[in-house]
Amino acid sequence: GWAVICVAYFLPPMPAPLYPYWHALRLAGIAVTACSTWLFLAGEAGAARRGFGPLCIAWAALGPLGHLLHLWLRDAIYEPTFETAWGVSLLLLGVYPIALLLRALLRSWDWRQAVFLLAAVAGLLAGVADVGLAGSGSSVLGNTGYVTQATSPIWFSAIVLVLVRDFAGFFAQQRRQQQELAWRLREQQIELQRLHAGAQQRERERAALQERQRIMQDIHDGLGSQLVSSLALAERGALGADQTSALLRDCIDDLRLATREYEREREE
Repeated sequence: GWAVICVAYFLPPMPAPLYPYWHALRLAGIAVTACSTWLFLAGEAGAARRGFGPLCIAWAALGPLGHLLHLWLRDAIYEPTFETAWGVSLLLLGVYPIALLLRALLRSWDWRQAVFLLAAVAGLLAGVADVGLAGSGSSVLGNTGYVTQATSPIWFSAIVLVLVRDFAGFFAQQRRQQQELAWRLREQQIELQRLHAGAQQRERERAALQERQRIMQDIHDGLGSQLVSSLALAERGALGADQTSALLRDCIDDLRLATREYEREREE
């Protein structure tokens, strides 16, 4: 919208049949610029009423549409009274978001809102002066002429300043989040390793317990039953000295074997 407004100063004289439509396009550029600025400021203030957006858009569209309607109905290409009234009222719509921005600043200081407020006030005052110049042919600033173009760098510089700061803050936040995420991942990895080591230790202990139980069961079933049987035979006098010695040696061998298995299991 601002480009459409400014390009008129660089174009050659417009042919008469095309000028009314070019003028409508220029009014549309003014409408887009003013309306988007006020809506942006209202969004920054964060407290605008819901009806302000549709009202701003509808009133902004009234200028170029009214110009075209006047052209088609009366075949007149310019109506300064209507355009002056429309331009002033469109600019005065900006008082509302500027007031919201000022109220937000009075409640809590924010340099971002302060920059936008300064630039918006400068643009609003310059716009009022230019609308007055377009409607009356005389400027409140003497022979200065149109001044909106002179104040526009303030507004665009404010936008660039805030955007650069926002991008820098965004990247800094991303770096902090990445560092925090990396730290959490390391903590989770350490915790998983600890849990894995604990699970392996419990598995080894369970296997060792099962092995000990198996060895004890083997001793009970093998050596125990053999000793009981040998004792019963010896009490009945059915075993001689050599047989008794052989049975005892077998029991000692079985006990030695079980002991070796138990020692090996403990070492593992």
